[in-house]
Amino acid sequence: MKKLGAMILVSMTLLLLGVSSCASTSKLDLSTLDPSRPIQVAGVFMYMQEEGITSDEFYQKYGKGLRNFSDQLSPDDAEKLLEILCGTVAGNWEFIVERVKAKTGLMLNGDQLMQALEEGDSHNIVSQTWDDVILKKHMGYFYSWSVGAGNFERPGAMIGLVFDGFSEKIELNKLVIETADVDAFDEITNRRQATINF
Repeated sequence: MKKLGAMILVSMTLLLLGVSSCASTSKLDLSTLDPSRPIQVAGVFMYMQEEGITSDEFYQKYGKGLRNFSDQLSPDDAEKLLEILCGTVAGNWEFIVERVKAKTGLMLNGDQLMQALEEGDSHNIVSQTWDDVILKKHMGYFYSWSVGAGNFERPGAMIGLVFDGFSEKIELNKLVIETADVDAFDEITNRRQATINF
């Protein structure tokens, strides 16, 4: 289930970053969503390039152990990623909620993210390489936290983060709201997304 949840988040993020050539999403009309139903924060993600000033600063600050795959992360490095991803969102939660409410009229639900952070639960933390399938080149690393496949609700929200190499801080980048049609066989079709920049 963990791997499936990670695959869902990664595929959604691939679409978000515009590097998936075979998949497509339509624009989500946010006015079609029920404003009385809070949207679950289903994931948080961050992409780090392999080389460059920004990535050098990032790995100097947080350690080269973050270049390991999920199953090779030390407990300390998994905790670092939990704090980087979920901690950054929690620390900016009021701003995020107010920004999304002001721009869309929608509310967010971050209960599961907050619970994972409070309990130090890093089981749904994923660290993996990021490869360009067209150039067949290793580009960097992709880090994510997700609620897990069994807890994923639609519509769901994903929060993207960036590392500022000058301030050496993790910052909010964008929020993506995605919904899709799911049939009785759990086949996902008609994906629709809307992006909100912070």
